[in-house]
Amino acid sequence: MSDRHRNLTDFLFVDIATVPQYPCLLDAPEQYQQLWQRKAEGLRRSLDDPAADYGRAALYAEFGKIVAVAAGYFWQDGGDTLLRISAFAGDEKRVLSAVLVAMSKYGHKNPGFRLCTYNGREFDCPFMARRLIIHSMPLPEVLDVAGARPWEIHQLDVMDLWRFGDRREYTPLDLLAYTLGVTLPESKLDGSQIAEAYYTRGELWDIARYCQHNALATAQVLRRYRNLAPLPPGQIGLVDPKIYEAK
Repeated sequence: MSDRHRNLTDFLFVDIATVPQYPCLLDAPEQYQQLWQRKAEGLRRSLDDPAADYGRAALYAEFGKIVAVAAGYFWQDGGDTLLRISAFAGDEKRVLSAVLVAMSKYGHKNPGFRLCTYNGREFDCPFMARRLIIHSMPLPEVLDVAGARPWEIHQLDVMDLWRFGDRREYTPLDLLAYTLGVTLPESKLDGSQIAEAYYTRGELWDIARYCQHNALATAQVLRRYRNLAPLPPGQIGLVDPKIYEAK
């Protein structure tokens, strides 16, 4: 069965928030600084001052880290469809451990489940997989896709669906949600503010909520793609984020 037509309860909707590994480049070990400078040169940006582009380190698993993850799923209660979204934020290794537990529990109830993301095939999923390996943590089958054939990858990227084969097209999630008439809770943050919120203000709760809103948007957009109405607020549960302090 094509993932585009699979039952919505077969998907775990995931979104991550990432930041550079250090508040600023000068706080990093010397070798890390040198390696980032080489990376920045490869990106052909800020060649004279790689520190100016250090915010982009959040996009690369070798230079960034995960500070929050949201995971949500549809479920049936009688004749009603409900959506529940949890979130974990804080210490990266503890967050990843919580995500592994969530995936295991969901997989036990839904064998062969798929991850559903927005731009996750290129970002969220490989970033999580790489950070798990960096921490010597187990790699779940749904993320272990290196060398896999396309039909062996149990991930659905809603952004790819919306492209309809047009590889030039990039539509931000909030724009697509608005275009499809999906109403979302107001977020205090956008993606460009995550690092400042984390390092300057320690706003883990708000970052986790940001991830939950993205997972919610992804789930609602997928419903609209299926010509289903978005769920009303009364059928959506955003679980209070779980915050993990570093041990």
